[in-house]
Amino acid sequence: MNKLKFFLAATAICSALLSGLQAAPITYALTNNAAYQNQYSLSGSITTDGTLGALSGSNITGWTWTVTNTATSTITFSESGTSTSSMFRVVASETQVTLPAANSQAGSSVLEFAGTFGVIDWRRYPDMNMMGMTFPAREYYRAQANAVSFWNQDSNVVPFPSTADGSWIIAGDSASPVPEPSTYGLLFGGFTLAVVAMRRRTSKQA
Repeated sequence: MNKLKFFLAATAICSALLSGLQAAPITYALTNNAAYQNQYSLSGSITTDGTLGALSGSNITGWTWTVTNTATSTITFSESGTSTSSMFRVVASETQVTLPAANSQAGSSVLEFAGTFGVIDWRRYPDMNMMGMTFPAREYYRAQANAVSFWNQDSNVVPFPSTADGSWIIAGDSASPVPEPSTYGLLFGGFTLAVVAMRRRTSKQA
């Protein structure tokens, strides 16, 4: 009975340690929609703190984007940063960062990264009526730097990679979250303490 109680206590301790662990950061590769980017290609990444589901600006820990001229294979512009300048209704899974379709109930969906000289963003606006004026729904994505627009594509006519429910796939192809070394250390430490305590208890009973 005593061994059973101790085993249950050790299991509870290990469960508490596991529940207290923070998610490992995830890095997602930006989606390159080259056929609709005016002969430019996009590369880069979004790194989050590992949060899954709806994201806020505080969940983004870093980003980078590079625009390359596909005809000459030369980098035209590159930016990086650690925060978003605009972000609404962005969702993350273990493998993708997506932007849901806009609607009158949920509102707009926006993700924008603005650096020192350039900006890249994805925007999805629903039909809006403001002060008696009607603004039709609009969806577009763009990249520009130093007042030069690489592309500004209206996605009402340009297809964008999407999920089955119509959410744009902003970034994907990420590796599955892998526990950091500190995580393994914490787990190992917990199990070691449990084994030591069990041996001490056994020796006292003997």
